[in-house]
Parts: sequence; structure tokens; C-alpha cells
Amino acid sequence: MPPEIRAALLLWLTALVVLEAGLGLVAGRDGIRFVALALATVLTIRMAAGRNWARHTLTIVFGLGTTPWLAVGAWWWLTGDAAASPTIARLIGAEPGGLTSLLVAASVLAHVAAVVAALVYMYRPAANAYFRREAPTLTRHAPVEVH
Repeated sequence: MPPEIRAALLLWLTALVVLEAGLGLVAGRDGIRFVALALATVLTIRMAAGRNWARHTLTIVFGLGTTPWLAVGAWWWLTGDAAASPTIARLIGAEPGGLTSLLVAASVLAHVAAVVAALVYMYRPAANAYFRREAPTLTRHAPVEVH
């Protein structure tokens, strides 16, 4: 495993831990959070094992999907405009303002920074070569004759 993939692995795991630490401060949709955390963890491990499909799924679902949504919601939450993001308001389950909101928003912003860095590492040239090298090849084998 090249250093870029090791860094991406550690950054994804860090992103998940800091987000869960922040969201764990408030009551929220624990079932949805658990499923998302489990899925992201499995994808991260599969990506580190050289599965290109997992790298692309992480990028699309978590890198380009949920992470920007969380970042915008955290910004609105941090500025006290919970009405601008009712889904974030339901997820966090607390009124904006105060120490809890600051900690949750800070954890989301740390999560975003770690995800962005992980995405950069996952697509560096050495990482691309790793995924090409680890890609399974489909080869046809000659039939085995039974005597």
C-alpha cells in the first residue's frame, strides 16, 4: 500500500471519528448515523485494499454528496440560521448557538477538511497506479480435462 493510500485511509477514519464525536454530543438520528458510519467504514477499508469501485463510491456518496451538504448545514448552523437547513436542524436536534453548536459545527468542519485531504490523496498518481495494479483481471482459463 503506497503512502498516499495509507494517508487517505487515516484521513477517512479521522473524518468519521471527528464527525461522530461532534454529532454524538446531541440527540439525533442514531440509526441513520450508524448505517452511514458503517457504510463509510467498509468502503474506506475496501478502498485501502485496492478496490477502485470503493474509491469511486466514497468519492461520489461521501466526498461529493453528504460532505458538502454537512458543510453548508454546519455553516448555517454556526451562523444561527437553522431555518435555512431544516434537515441539519433535525439531525442535530438542538437550537443553534451555544457551546454545543460550536462543537458540532467544528467537528463537521474538521470532517470536511479530512475528507478533502483524503480525496486528494486517493487520486494522486501513486494512488492511481495502486488501483490499476490491484484491479482484478478477468482471464479465461483453458478447460481442465478429466482423465
